[in-house]
Amino acid sequence: PLEGVVTVDGEPLEIGSVFVETEDGKYHDSGPIGKDGHYSVSNAPAGKVRLCVVVPDLPTLPAAPPTKVEPPPDAPKPPEEPTASYSKKTLALLAKIPEKYRQASKSELSLEIQPRARATFDITIKSRP
Repeated sequence: PLEGVVTVDGEPLEIGSVFVETEDGKYHDSGPIGKDGHYSVSNAPAGKVRLCVVVPDLPTLPAAPPTKVEPPPDAPKPPEEPTASYSKKTLALLAKIPEKYRQASKSELSLEIQPRARATFDITIKSRP
């Protein structure tokens, strides 16, 4: 197993997952990032591995507010669309993560995991300049 803490500029990242793959890309696994930034990948492969952080894309805002058209009073109410709500702190952290950390082949995050050993690897992300 592999575990650690993911931070962005010293703040724990509280959303997403850590993706682990062998150098040849043939085997991979992932584990969720918890509220304290802690992650655990229970079936991380032994040997040299690469890691990346999988996080949701930032929501995009429309260029201009949509024009609101009032439906007739007897019209059925449209179903509510499920939306993810993130705190301002989480959105700020997501915005700071450089793109390279989202791809194992580019993240420069790697380590060697010994067979049948528990490995610890903290992921420290420095924000975009």
